[in-house]
Amino acid sequence: MFDSNGCQLGCDCYKPCSRVSVSSQEECVASFDECGPRVRRLHKKVCIAHGDPHYHTFDGPVHDYQGTGTYIMCQRKMASCLTLQDFLVVGFHQSLSNPAVSYLMWMELHVFLPSGTTKVKVGQALQVWVNGNPFSGTNMPAGISSIDLSTGKVDTTFGVTIHFDGHHEGNITITSPYHNCVEGICGDADGNPNDEWINKQKRNCRRLPANRREWCFGNSWHYGRVTGPVQTKDKVKLTCNRANSRKFRGMKYCGALGNTRGPFRPCLMQKRAAGRKFYSSCMYDACAYQKNIKKVKKLTCAILEAFVNMCGSKLVRPSWRNYTGCRCPGELVWTNCGRKCTRTCRKPRISCGFKCVKRCQCPRSAPYQQGTSCLTQAKCKSLNLWP
Repeated sequence: MFDSNGCQLGCDCYKPCSRVSVSSQEECVASFDECGPRVRRLHKKVCIAHGDPHYHTFDGPVHDYQGTGTYIMCQRKMASCLTLQDFLVVGFHQSLSNPAVSYLMWMELHVFLPSGTTKVKVGQALQVWVNGNPFSGTNMPAGISSIDLSTGKVDTTFGVTIHFDGHHEGNITITSPYHNCVEGICGDADGNPNDEWINKQKRNCRRLPANRREWCFGNSWHYGRVTGPVQTKDKVKLTCNRANSRKFRGMKYCGALGNTRGPFRPCLMQKRAAGRKFYSSCMYDACAYQKNIKKVKKLTCAILEAFVNMCGSKLVRPSWRNYTGCRCPGELVWTNCGRKCTRTCRKPRISCGFKCVKRCQCPRSAPYQQGTSCLTQAKCKSLNLWP
């Protein structure tokens, strides 16, 4: 039996969503054709920054922006999205050994609350600061649901997550309420890849000549006081000599990103366009440092790592490290039969089950992972990280 609105008798179709408990990763949807409101997972979009740096925006296009200083990666739009929690994510670019390019060195999340602003910064070697003070792992700040000191991941209570790997790769994840309600270098997440060149002043930089397009867009998102030179021209055109170009197109460098017979095949069959973009970024970074082959190997492996993170473990074969010759990051070591979960100083006794997996993990001599470092129990205690 149903009433005039199609609600089955005995159901609670008219229960308001305000009385339904949902997490930051869910939303409530009112429903009259089912037995009450539905709770469903929120659709997510991810912006990835890696290399020197290459921004893969929420809607897909890539920005190669080498300016230095602090930049707005993502923030809530002010005009049309005032019902959403206000936030800001900034990233700091710095040139290292090659002045022609810069790298992402840290990320900082600002959450604007009536009680004040919460600031969480994740920097090199996964150092974390909350409102300017080192974070100990206790007393979670307002607006933040969790901070993982071992990975550099920060989750908010409103559906925004930032992740910085402690080196030069970072990403921002937003849930569906923020789609078309954000702006910054990462774009607006409106589903339209053709409007990713609109800068802070609402100018469409895509129509400019190629030698002015990137700085028109990137410079507009500079944040706060200028601490170094911003980019005044598009990225430097870098070319490899013939021998290096052939080498970097090989499977031990960038070539794996285009090889549909290799370990990335499952992902490339679904996201071939993304593979081409990562390949282009990989070749650019390799040519930038072609005189230092060890540096090239480190950079290309970092890009492959970013591609793996974008694909997800289900779409990449575990053999990719052996196939490409990329060592595990930091102090981690490769094993064909490792634990399914990660033991950290904060969670040293976590149960992992009996089934083993191929992965990078800490050796038995220092089994507790902190980012890409491996610590002993004594070291964890000396850092006040032991429970």
